[in-house]
Amino acid sequence: ALEERGRAGKVVVIVTDLFPELVPLMRAGKVFATLHQRPLTQGRLAFEAMHRFIVEGTRPKPVRKLPPYIVLRSNLDVLIENSPEFDGLGPALAGEPLPGTKKD
Repeated sequence: ALEERGRAGKVVVIVTDLFPELVPLMRAGKVFATLHQRPLTQGRLAFEAMHRFIVEGTRPKPVRKLPPYIVLRSNLDVLIENSPEFDGLGPALAGEPLPGTKKD
């Protein structure tokens, strides 16, 4: 939409989450940053809390804060290489199709 209106490069774009289609936009500088909310970690923490409650009877805290990762072009590759949330997505994050899928 920004390119269609001639605003690309004039507006700083910051988004949420990180998924394969976003990576080339960040590398090209079209998206400045993303706030990655760490869904795998959120799910793991919820599962662990539920397990402790069922098995040990330990009631979880009513609120558990999980800070998001601030991802910029400068730290994008480090995050992809070192985060278990991206295991198996390496090819897609590098702009290649995942096994069993076709590239458009």
